[in-house]
Amino acid sequence: MGALERSRFGVYELLHEIARGGMAELYLARLHGYGGFERWLAIKRILPHLAHDQIFVDMFLNEARITALLQHRNICEVFDLCKAGDELLLVMEYLYGVTWDALCKVIPRDAWGLRLVAGVLAQACDGLHYAHTHCDPDGAPFHIVHRDVSPQNLLITTGGECKVLDFGVAKIANAPTSTRTGVLKGKVPYMSPEQLAGAPLDGRADVWALGVLLWEALAGRRLFDRETEFTSWRAITEEDVPPIAAEGGYPPAIDRVIARALERDRERRYPTARALGVELLAVAQEVGGALDAAEIAEAVQTRCAGELAARDRELAAATSKRDPSASYETRPPDAGETVSMLMRRDSVIVARPRRRRGRLVVAGASLAAVVAAVVFGMRGGDAPPVVVAARPAIAPDAAPPGPPVDAAPDASKHAAPAPVHPHRAIRAPAPRGTGTYAVDSTPYATIYIDGKRIGDTPLDRVSLAAGSHTVKAMLADGRHQTFAIEIGADRKTSSGMLRW
Repeated sequence: MGALERSRFGVYELLHEIARGGMAELYLARLHGYGGFERWLAIKRILPHLAHDQIFVDMFLNEARITALLQHRNICEVFDLCKAGDELLLVMEYLYGVTWDALCKVIPRDAWGLRLVAGVLAQACDGLHYAHTHCDPDGAPFHIVHRDVSPQNLLITTGGECKVLDFGVAKIANAPTSTRTGVLKGKVPYMSPEQLAGAPLDGRADVWALGVLLWEALAGRRLFDRETEFTSWRAITEEDVPPIAAEGGYPPAIDRVIARALERDRERRYPTARALGVELLAVAQEVGGALDAAEIAEAVQTRCAGELAARDRELAAATSKRDPSASYETRPPDAGETVSMLMRRDSVIVARPRRRRGRLVVAGASLAAVVAAVVFGMRGGDAPPVVVAARPAIAPDAAPPGPPVDAAPDASKHAAPAPVHPHRAIRAPAPRGTGTYAVDSTPYATIYIDGKRIGDTPLDRVSLAAGSHTVKAMLADGRHQTFAIEIGADRKTSSGMLRW
């Protein structure tokens, strides 16, 4: 079967081939849910000529089983495993960013570069430590070892997160072995000496690979990559690791960290990935500290802008071909409130005049039931419903509402709760010279106003100063729209539903 001869598998639509490896191909895909619900996903599909090779099928299923156990911010999440005829599909979160290999090409070999490397690889250490120490419900550790930590299997998102990918050759220590005799699993230049020797492995094999990644990122060249696997094997087992602190102007301690990570005797190596991450962060403190997620995000977006833009064009072309009605206009049409906006509006506590005893619309319970039914339908019948409680809406004859309590979702979690009257919720009216703004999107988008992140759609009653503002809406796959809005004092402006 060709790359996209069959583009629809149940609720999943394959849109564009992102990458192809020796075992599988990876697609940008779209989930079509109830009521027009959509979500971007990545789907890995085993290559057709390997669909009947039991060794590769077992590796594919192994990745699904292992990754399904792991839920960590630094590990790519798996949502589903499907079988359609002879085809196996692994459904994962779609990550928008660049591989570690691509980012390393634009990292300067200086103190700032060390800070970036430390910020990213410390996240990788956290994700791998979580996998290494993950336990079953009874508390017994699985002893998961990735076995293929390499530049292509770390992805750094435009949000500044490092994600460990591809547990296809990972191993649970107490699981039965299904490896063909003489077959090495992983990439030889990143294998530890014990992995090359075929010895039983633990998390320290991944620590070795992290040490290789660290050296290469700071040196700007490969460490053990040679012309043949044999010469790479000999370099790993026999050659000295060159120090790099002097050539990059790094703190001398970085050579000690790398040397311990690359100890051929694993008993002298860092005992855990987390221990390596902690010492790497300590060295970065000598040059200003490791970059945080926001700083890493900026580095990815600016230094890899060309690669991201090229991917944007490919994805835009792929999605527009599959949806001829898709629109990429920069100015959304004016529209009223969407259903999602109304649901959000009715979950917000708003002001109500003391002199009016208007009737409350008893909507809380019914709205919660509707939301629960929709979420239950999207999650599948075997999952418990997620009930979203809604506060009562204000009657139609009530006074115009003030700014919302949850207008900025990211900031609201830190805000002090507003005082609530025993019989009614009181919210101060919007100050003079401000208005409110509402916007929705399908699929959902992250909204930035004047460069500040406001939150994910639907948004309703975002309080803004009267005047002109710039809105940027960004999808999970990186596509975005930028447009201007005009906010009137004491008035509500809505961009309605953004279409893509």
